[in-house]
Amino acid sequence: MFFVKWTERSLSFWVTISIILTALPLAASAVAVHLLFSRDVIAAYDDVAARYRDHIGPTHQLEVALWEAHAHADQYLETREEASLAAYR
Repeated sequence: MFFVKWTERSLSFWVTISIILTALPLAASAVAVHLLFSRDVIAAYDDVAARYRDHIGPTHQLEVALWEAHAHADQYLETREEASLAAYR
């Protein structure tokens, strides 16, 4: 009798049960990892992000600006056009 009730279930029921049984351990492990690592690891990532924002980002912006200026200076030296000189300045 009990076995007959379970075999009468539709395929979508079994798919739903299998998704729940798959997602439940994943969600539990994600919560456990977050609770274990939230203090140290997330703080370290925040520190790295702050260093990037404060130091590395502006350095790269300056480097790109110098490259662009160098390209305009080279173009002025080759063509002697005043537009290139204005873009360089």
